[in-house]
Amino acid sequence: MRKFVVVAALATFAVGLAAGCTTETPTTPAATTTAADTVTKDVCTEALAYNTTAFTSVTSKYTELLAALTAKDQAKLDQLATEGQALSDAWVAKLNELIAKKPKAEVVKELNDMLALVNSDDNATPERMLTQFTKESGELSAACA
Repeated sequence: MRKFVVVAALATFAVGLAAGCTTETPTTPAATTTAADTVTKDVCTEALAYNTTAFTSVTSKYTELLAALTAKDQAKLDQLATEGQALSDAWVAKLNELIAKKPKAEVVKELNDMLALVNSDDNATPERMLTQFTKESGELSAACA
């Protein structure tokens, strides 16, 4: 149950940018950069969309959780704890999947920050969740620009 409240509080990421470059021809580094840029763009598009969807889902479950707490509906609380954990696990898995694609280092840092936010228990109120998510989303968007 406590984990769901924690889950209702959000996410971020980090791994390193693996860049390869060869000196065989002058065009090889440009091709590597283009491929890295494409990966980063794809990761950013997917991360920004997924984070928004995941945050909306978590917020909805959090609202249901508050209603169940008020109604003292233990069966609903148990169900929401399970659903909330599944949402959190899926979000964490998605962030890790995106990090593994090795986008540029700035994006990896922001993805790790979002991952830390998803795993944090410091965001246990809707207001704090929204503030932290908005901050992290803005930083991810900036890194993706």
